[in-house]
Amino acid sequence: MTTVKVSRKHQIAVPAAVRRKLGIRAGDQLRVDVEGSRIVLTPQTGSAYDELLSIAPDLWRGIDADRYIRELRDEWSHRERPSWTHRSPASTFRARSPRIR
Repeated sequence: MTTVKVSRKHQIAVPAAVRRKLGIRAGDQLRVDVEGSRIVLTPQTGSAYDELLSIAPDLWRGIDADRYIRELRDEWSHRERPSWTHRSPASTFRARSPRIR
């Protein structure tokens, strides 16, 4: 068993032996799960399609999940935001910063 230390920025380094054994490289994504009092890191090797397919294989049959997700993101990025979500940067700053006299 290997232990790692949490840095001041709440970061950990995956030990070299573990990275080599699992083939983890810089830039790879790890899924983080909590199981009881344990933190479980799992390498993410598949695409969104593979992930969705593993969750509900029959639901995604014949559908390109990567394309589906891209289309949804594109649709959401072009939607108009409600007026209550629009704030100028100056009004946001004034609302959060204490008044200095």
